[in-house]
Amino acid sequence: MRQSHKAKAFSILVLFTIGVSNLNAQVHIKSQRFFEVSAHVTDGINPKFDQSGLGFGIGFGVYNKKENSWVLGLDYLRKNINVVANPKLSYPVPVEQFTSSYTYIYKFYRNRNRSMYINFRTGGIFGYESVNQNERFLAENVKITNVSRFLVGASLGAEIEVNNLIISARQLWTPTSDVKPFYVQLGIAIRFNK
Repeated sequence: MRQSHKAKAFSILVLFTIGVSNLNAQVHIKSQRFFEVSAHVTDGINPKFDQSGLGFGIGFGVYNKKENSWVLGLDYLRKNINVVANPKLSYPVPVEQFTSSYTYIYKFYRNRNRSMYINFRTGGIFGYESVNQNERFLAENVKITNVSRFLVGASLGAEIEVNNLIISARQLWTPTSDVKPFYVQLGIAIRFNK
């Protein structure tokens, strides 16, 4: 999928999310379970910037007695990196990450009617990173030095939750990645309470 199509798909998801944001209000009751669907951009939102990426995820969580929550998440990310073969030639190489996370969400602020929350979140990440679909060579026998490998890391972020619409920013740290250790993600999600 080209970057311009990624930007259009993300814009449509944002509009859809805003349209359904009043379907299910957040109440954060102890032992209440929830399910969320999210989409995020990574390392920039400019569709012409080759290093930016697009991903999506799902999460399953439960609230505790202090309105905080634990979330088990599954995420997919695809982005491109440029491999420079010579000063005049570079190749976009796809990088995909398949990760699971276990995150603790801490309630920092909420309004009186529990329709808006500001939360902090931190957690661990485990998964797999695929570089160029595990192919080591590009055209003209250009060899990729980055390799696919398992990921272990952590995340730290903040989010604003209004009814069941969540806007978040996260910093991901994956020191075992052979591409880069830090990623910045901006995301939007819909949460459905049971």
